[in-house]
Amino acid sequence: IAGLTLSTGSSSFMNNSVSVNLFNFSNPSWAEDPSQYLQSAYLPTVRRKDAVISFHSDVNLAAKHAVGIDLSKSFGSYQNLSTENNGQYNKSAIGGVLGGEGKSNYAIAVDYRGEILLTDVQVLVKNAGLGYSNPGNMFLRKGETQLQLGLARAFFKRKFSFRYKTDFRNQHFDPDRKYTYTTFSNRLNASWRVKRNNRVGLSYQQSSYVSHLPATSAVRGSSAVVQGDGTYRIRIGHKNITNTEVVTYQKMLLPSLAGGLYKSNAVLLAHTSLVPIKSNFVVLSVMMNRSDNNEYYFNTSSLHSEASYSFLLLNKFQLVSGAGYFVNKGWNQQVGLKQQMSFTASQHILFDIGIDYKRAVKVIRPELANPVFVNASVSYRL
Repeated sequence: IAGLTLSTGSSSFMNNSVSVNLFNFSNPSWAEDPSQYLQSAYLPTVRRKDAVISFHSDVNLAAKHAVGIDLSKSFGSYQNLSTENNGQYNKSAIGGVLGGEGKSNYAIAVDYRGEILLTDVQVLVKNAGLGYSNPGNMFLRKGETQLQLGLARAFFKRKFSFRYKTDFRNQHFDPDRKYTYTTFSNRLNASWRVKRNNRVGLSYQQSSYVSHLPATSAVRGSSAVVQGDGTYRIRIGHKNITNTEVVTYQKMLLPSLAGGLYKSNAVLLAHTSLVPIKSNFVVLSVMMNRSDNNEYYFNTSSLHSEASYSFLLLNKFQLVSGAGYFVNKGWNQQVGLKQQMSFTASQHILFDIGIDYKRAVKVIRPELANPVFVNASVSYRL
């Protein structure tokens, strides 16, 4: 994945940017015969190369009203892997982004944020054509239409806040819309600020899912999430240690395109402590997930423990060094190291480089056993 973004400053009346991203998704090196695999064993995308150009604009309409517009085009096109209609649909169409055919390789999103009657309001409308492909943006799914409404209000001198968000998504996977997937969710969140640095919150989200397949009747599913969280500060000696606690219960019954339901029950416990050391700080985090699922990588029983140290070197380099131990039941047990560095070369140029490496001490499955992630970016401020 490689990309380039040109943008105006965030303090401008109109915040505009143009991005170009290149993607190359290939099969993993452990595959015995890569030519026989249409897609990776753990990545939800087929093998392909693509490029995407995107335009973003944020416009401040008034003191408390703003509109964001995103227009994006990928350089691929819709491809049906069945030989009988591959040639018929292997075309791009700009009109299809709003029309019924849905083969366009364009995506558009309009986002409004503002305050109406002392209530924060957010409205999002988004649509992506079936030929659109942008693996670098997980929130722009091909063939998907999304409508979203969010409301937020604060009471009692902003000590108590209440948020509500509803979201509707419909995604189709073929021009004739024989395969469709619909989700509808509602989320409620309440938060109470006990003191300046102490807060507790409670949230509930319920979602319903419907999957339509040509040969079967509609398959329905649902999920529910209940979460309690809190942030508090304790003083030990002369140090103020900030802690965060999260407890989450999730139940899922998700329909799959292959038919049937994916079932899962999970409880997540997470703790984070931020300990200041002079002008630097240490972050300690532990996350435990107890699940009855061992197949889906992101929802198995797991233990993640990590410690990192953030410090300034030579008054120029901001570094974050970390180490951790990770257990993912049904997958692997790993130890890991990470190193992040930010360097301000001048008042105009900023470099960011990061390396994250995990080494399996017990290999259960070869996928993602010893992953290495490297990211680098250069920012130039005019």
